[in-house]
Amino acid sequence: MVESRRCSVTEYSIVPGMSTLSERESRGDQAELEATSTGSGTKHSEFAPTNVVNGRDCADNAEPTAPTGHTPVLLQEMLHNLTPQPGSVYVDATFGGGGYTEAILEAADTRVIAIDCDWEAQTRAKALAKRYPSRIEFFLSKFSEIGTIMRGRRFDGIVFDFGLSSFQLDSAERGFSFRYDGPLDMRMGKTPLTASSVVNTYKENDIYQILKYYGEERFAKKISRAIVQGRPIDSTLKLADIIRSVVPRTTAIDPCTKTFQALRIFVNDELKEIEVALNKVVDLTGESKIKQVCVVTVAFHSLEDRIIKNWVQRNSTPGPRGVFIEEKIRKVVRPSKSEIERNPRSRSARLRAVLVKNGGLE
Repeated sequence: MVESRRCSVTEYSIVPGMSTLSERESRGDQAELEATSTGSGTKHSEFAPTNVVNGRDCADNAEPTAPTGHTPVLLQEMLHNLTPQPGSVYVDATFGGGGYTEAILEAADTRVIAIDCDWEAQTRAKALAKRYPSRIEFFLSKFSEIGTIMRGRRFDGIVFDFGLSSFQLDSAERGFSFRYDGPLDMRMGKTPLTASSVVNTYKENDIYQILKYYGEERFAKKISRAIVQGRPIDSTLKLADIIRSVVPRTTAIDPCTKTFQALRIFVNDELKEIEVALNKVVDLTGESKIKQVCVVTVAFHSLEDRIIKNWVQRNSTPGPRGVFIEEKIRKVVRPSKSEIERNPRSRSARLRAVLVKNGGLE
């Protein structure tokens, strides 16, 4: 498993077998990705999750507007497996555009506890809260804090969509898309490290390791060399041009995709976030004496999906608290041809559904 590179101003390890680097002061610049993706990464507060829709910490007094511009992936398949029931409580651990939360609230008289580290998501959460009074509780936090947020609470299901929302991809100033010119940032939350820091200050071999491991990029050596030679790199389009200058386009997928994916995953420590969050779900099921929890995950590349599969396998037999995982569906669910035509960004999505069971309560 990948070693964590928590975004503190300390030293950290990038990937197994890679040299330890000193994290440098960020300049606040920004960066990107496009088609492949992973969800919420870092939290607003340095320590405690912040509840922002129940009036305890709402600094933004602007009138919220309803979410628009985001198409949830595998929406009906998610609902089919989660099966929302009246009176039940569900956790949308990666709120994003709010599409899953809204669908769950529409499906039955339920409550949703939503989590997202993206500060822009709170505006969308407030809009939904106005339409569904007393049925949404939103926390501005990274989803790995689910153990803190949900400790002592009853809940019946959790959904994780590890993809970027269209709001993030289509916002040039966030730097997530190589289709738009923007500053190199790529941060989900308010952490110090940016993609600009990586491409402009890291050693060539370190950039190579990031691209190779997090992007599974076969041209990682060529790209890392071109990045170092092309410095300073101050925008997403300049980085995209450098990548395209050394990588031939042989398919419909842009040559920039894997590099932008790798930088985003590294900047937000996304793989560690997924592993921590999934393990916390098992802990919560045992601690809260919940009989069973349905967990639906949507991954967008093999690194994410591998973590999920390993988590299921590792917990297939009862642990110390009697908690184990049972697959609800045997095969991964992928988008239909018609969904991909309607929403090309869904093409890499892989949905899995499991039941986390507390054997000690059966």
